[in-house]
This record gives sequence, C-alpha cells and structure tokens, in this order.
Amino acid sequence: LNADIFQDKNLVQLSLEDNKLRKFDSNLFRGLKNLTTLYLNQNELTTDDLDESIFHDLESLEDLNLAGNKLTSIGPMLFTTLGKLNTLSLASNQIDSIYQFAFINLISLDTIYL
Repeated sequence: LNADIFQDKNLVQLSLEDNKLRKFDSNLFRGLKNLTTLYLNQNELTTDDLDESIFHDLESLEDLNLAGNKLTSIGPMLFTTLGKLNTLSLASNQIDSIYQFAFINLISLDTIYL
C-alpha cells in the first residue's frame, strides 16, 4: 500500500483484514487522528513488517486487531501513543516475547487477547 493512500481522509474505521498484507510504510496511517477502529487481522504481518512508529498518529484509536498474523515479539515503542486503546487483539500469532513495558501507556486498555 502506498504511504499516502489514506492521507487527507477523515476515517473513523478502517478494515484491512484478510488481505495477505505484509510490509507497511511507516507513514501509512499518518494523519488519521480520528481513527477509532483498525482491523489488520488475518494478514501476513511479521514483527519486522511493523515499524515501531506505524501507530504513532492514531491518538483516538480504541480498537486494534492484529490477530492471525505472524508476529513473534512486541517491542517497547509499538503502542506508546495509544492511550485511548480499549481492546487489543494479538491472538493467533507466534509471539514468544513481549517487552516488559510494551503496554505501560495503554491506560484505557480493558481487554487484551493473546
């Protein structure tokens, strides 16, 4: 996907599920400050495919679904700006390590699926 495909859009929900997507440009979601729901589940995303800054502009995000990918670890910066996130799904991945403070800024998180 091109980095500017969603630029200048006032999206609230975005579903890219079940598309066999792999690498994303780190600026793909830049400027989507009103986005509350993002479904990236059932793709082919690996830990290396997700730049640590990929979600940094998504300050309104409440629901993030990354289930059914090929993630093996969760780094320290991936979710740092997602303070409004309520639900995070990481189920059905191959996660074998999660950075100790990976979820520390997720102050609104009430449900996590591993």
